[in-house]
Amino acid sequence: MAHCTCKAGLGEVCSHAAALLYSVLAAADIKNGQACTEKPCAWAQTSMNSVRGVPHEEICNISFSHKQEPCSSRADQGPGCPDIRPSDKDCQAFFEALHNSDLQDSKPKKSAILSVIEGHSHRYIPKVMQLDLPAPLSTLYSSTWLEMDFPLLLVESTKVFDDLHLTKQQCLIVEEETREQSKSRVWFDQRAGRVTASVFSEAARADTPASLIKRICYPRASRFSTEATRWGQQNEDRERESYVAMMQDHHEDFQVRASGFIINPELPWIGASPDGVVACTCHGDGVLEIKCPFKTRNCSLTESCKDSSFCLGIGDDGVMALRHIHKYMYQVQAQMHIAEVSYCDYMVWTPQEVFSQKIPYDPVFFHDAYGKVVNFIKTGVLSELLGKWYTAPRFTPIYNTARKQPSEVGCYCGQPAGTDVIICTSGNCRRKHFHKTCLKLTRVPKTWKCVECRKQV
Repeated sequence: MAHCTCKAGLGEVCSHAAALLYSVLAAADIKNGQACTEKPCAWAQTSMNSVRGVPHEEICNISFSHKQEPCSSRADQGPGCPDIRPSDKDCQAFFEALHNSDLQDSKPKKSAILSVIEGHSHRYIPKVMQLDLPAPLSTLYSSTWLEMDFPLLLVESTKVFDDLHLTKQQCLIVEEETREQSKSRVWFDQRAGRVTASVFSEAARADTPASLIKRICYPRASRFSTEATRWGQQNEDRERESYVAMMQDHHEDFQVRASGFIINPELPWIGASPDGVVACTCHGDGVLEIKCPFKTRNCSLTESCKDSSFCLGIGDDGVMALRHIHKYMYQVQAQMHIAEVSYCDYMVWTPQEVFSQKIPYDPVFFHDAYGKVVNFIKTGVLSELLGKWYTAPRFTPIYNTARKQPSEVGCYCGQPAGTDVIICTSGNCRRKHFHKTCLKLTRVPKTWKCVECRKQV
């Protein structure tokens, strides 16, 4: 008997010898034969019995993906099932039952199939499309204004500014549909392109950066969340409860409700979203504005008044009040004029104490600020709404710094500088001087930058 020299072979339990014998047996069976992979490729041989005639067809009727005839064509050859359709009466009864089952649900839903069924589809039209809402100002954009020079764009802006008209009914619908404010799509749509009361102070400044114009024209893209904004949102219910508790015992028939985005049909380019609309028999209608300062949340209001940037201050008479030049004064005055009310309940809330002040409407203050805002809308906001002046790329010649810088280009009109001009204060302006008549300016600010230099801000 053969033995393998491996360790297992000495105990006669090795399989090496058996494997060698199987290899010899396989070699004897193959002998001079060839493996299938050693032969050249060839088509499989078929018998003539398996060949059947195939009728000629146009290429467009030949299916190259299926060997067999489609089931649909084979089914047409048989008798098939009778085509039994429900009657119109049965269909209407089914659709009505489906609609009624949706209404019986604790949380009513709408079956999607009913949206394409005549007699039921009208219930699926979005509410916004059924209302007489004014078109968003973002729809004013046209590619024809994209390559227009700035002076011509100013002319078009003035025309568009004067041509915008809204009805009182449209303004009421906007306010009713936007009472959820930032949770409402219509709220964002109607704010786009309008100077709101919250930015009234910034818009009234002589020199306004392009960043503000972008915030006004694109409110969705300008949304942000900070620790301060989250602090205000977390305490919103507590603030309102404190206000109601403070006021309801001192006013007859006192009421307060949420406010949507208010637009005055006489001033359609501005709007306001106060924190509430209040009413009582003794004082009439007013608006509510609540502030929840995060920076001074752990300080008393008296200590906070020592900070000159804080909204409240203590006058010579020792009375705490909203600072007259603070941006919140611009905000509440704009809110009162837009809402056509005579006062604003201005409230400052902290965990330690609550301050409330009834601020009367000041028409002189408002109209002085509004005149500046109108100029800002015509020269800034409308330039972006119509022709994307601040966001769309435009060709700006780049000069080689090694060469001598070109001389001043001058005003857009191409006319030489005269006496009635305004100088751009950016320091790097290639035009430098502008005619006040070309810019539609009625007053000369202390510092002013042209629109091309503002883009770089």
